[in-house]
Amino acid sequence: MDSLADLVDVASGKEPAAATIDYDMRFDRVDNRVTAVDLTISLNIDMPEWSKAGRRPKPEQDEWERFRRALRFHEDGHIKIYRREAAVMYKKLLATTVQTINTVFTNEKLRIKGLSKQFDALTGQGTKQKDCPDGTTIIKEP
Repeated sequence: MDSLADLVDVASGKEPAAATIDYDMRFDRVDNRVTAVDLTISLNIDMPEWSKAGRRPKPEQDEWERFRRALRFHEDGHIKIYRREAAVMYKKLLATTVQTINTVFTNEKLRIKGLSKQFDALTGQGTKQKDCPDGTTIIKEP
């Protein structure tokens, strides 16, 4: 991908970045009671790179950097959801029983994934975000 136009062509229709969450859950028990939960979440954001950006005209470089900031803003929105909802998940896991904890864990992961998808739908995966100082994730050719 040499120019910003090439990058736009390659990226069109694709999600250029991804915020992901991985979970690990362990618990202690006494009989059927859950007495402690150890919930670990790992958060990651994969962002696109453009190796030839430094060799492009300044207006293209500036637009690339604006796009990356807008994209990061969007992906940070997913991270906020994951962090907020992990606390909700933790409370639900503590309130469950040994027989139901794995089902609650699975259902909570699905619920959080659904919230993340709703966020993408609301923001058009960043193309319609309104509160970002750097605008949307639509690349504008200078």
